[in-house]
Order: sequence, then C-alpha cells, then structure tokens
Amino acid sequence: MILEMTANLTLLKSMNLLAKNGRICVIGNRGIVDGFNARVLMQKRASIRGVMLFQITPEERAEIIHSLNEKLLNKWINPIVHKSYPLALASKAHEEIINPPTGAFGKLILSPWEE
Repeated sequence: MILEMTANLTLLKSMNLLAKNGRICVIGNRGIVDGFNARVLMQKRASIRGVMLFQITPEERAEIIHSLNEKLLNKWINPIVHKSYPLALASKAHEEIINPPTGAFGKLILSPWEE
C-alpha cells in the first residue's frame, strides 16, 4: 500500500512501485495527473482509492487508529522516515515538503518532543 500525498506530482511513480495486488490511497492532490495509464494498474491487478479523512465518523477514526497501532507494533508496516523536525520548525518542514532540496525519500515528521 502506498499513501499518496501529492498525486498530481507522484502518482505515476507510485503506480510503477506497486507490487502485484497493491493499492494506492490518494490522500493528497493539488492538480491533474497527466499521462495516467490504467494498463499499469491492470497488469498488477492493483487499485487506487481516494480518501478524505475529514469525512470519516468518530467510529471509523478509532478503527483506523487501532488498526495502524496494531500494524506498527507487530511490524507489519514500516514507514520510512526521512527527517524529523521539532514542532517549532514546522514551517521549515512544510517548505521542504513543497520544495525538497535533494528529492523526496521517506516522510518528514513533526515531533512535539524534540527541541
């Protein structure tokens, strides 16, 4: 599963990274995706799903959090973290997301516990 944060920029790359029977969950998009070829999905028997988390119910939110925590604790998922920023540097992290200096690799996280 790939969580796609900027579909208009990276959806085509994400499609090529998918494993057989993989899934892309689009949770961020800022424009139109040019060059989309459904055959890539068909060959991998993969799917793309659009997700808007602000529309979920409190029960759905609790279920998602429980499921993610379980998968993280059991090491069924292993998110790649590129860099961690203290909360005070949130604006710098945001800038790096918009204009990555060396290309994207993993996620940027904000940590309220870091100084």
